Amino acid sequence: MLLTIRLMLLFFLIAILLQDFWFRAVHWIFFPLLTIGLFSLQLAETHDYHIALQQSIINLAFLLLIFALLTLYLSVRKKKLINISKGMLGWADILFLVAIAFYLSVINFLFFYIASILSTLLLWLLYKGITGNKSRQIPLAGFQSLLFIVFLAGDWWCFHIHITDDYWLLRNLMPWIQH
Repeated sequence: MLLTIRLMLLFFLIAILLQDFWFRAVHWIFFPLLTIGLFSLQLAETHDYHIALQQSIINLAFLLLIFALLTLYLSVRKKKLINISKGMLGWADILFLVAIAFYLSVINFLFFYIASILSTLLLWLLYKGITGNKSRQIPLAGFQSLLFIVFLAGDWWCFHIHITDDYWLLRNLMPWIQH
């Protein structure tokens, strides 16, 4: 059962990756399927509905805060109300982050969010340098999907770090914290 869910999730992530790179648009159906699949997998792995729901709510609150602060900053800067989903962030970018909020633990979500934004910027600059692409549209959901595939595969098949639990990050990245 877990293998089936994992393979379906990888299919959804690859579809998001390819559609965002090729068309700069992703079919909306992948996001509810990804969300349901990720939350189901988290429940199957952790067996704790309350913790899974609590972590998802905290992750969604973080996203809401980030989007509100970004809207506020850009609105003040431009001296008019800015809708970040029009020209700044695509709906695929927003919905992808919402979907993974239902799987990752809070610290893992923050870690993935920051690491994926920085990695996407570096990968996009490298891609533009190699191809000479002049587009200003960054396929953020596509890059994040690629990075999430690597993150999941590392957890599932290589390192078994359990990204639904913050322990590996606390132990490896913040060794000064006592457990």
